Amino acid sequence: MPQTLADEHDLPAVYDAHDIALAELLGTTLWTADQRLLRALGGRLPFVRSIAGYRT
Repeated sequence: MPQTLADEHDLPAVYDAHDIALAELLGTTLWTADQRLLRALGGRLPFVRSIAGYRT
């Protein structure tokens, strides 16, 4: 699954796909400060969000 995610979203690092796959499997939000990852996804995975948008 992670390699498929990495290929589908043209991610340069498979470890990003592992994080995404785990969040998807757990049904949770993946908060990240990784702008490169967010740009690569281009909003296609709504559960992956920028930490800049996190509100307590």
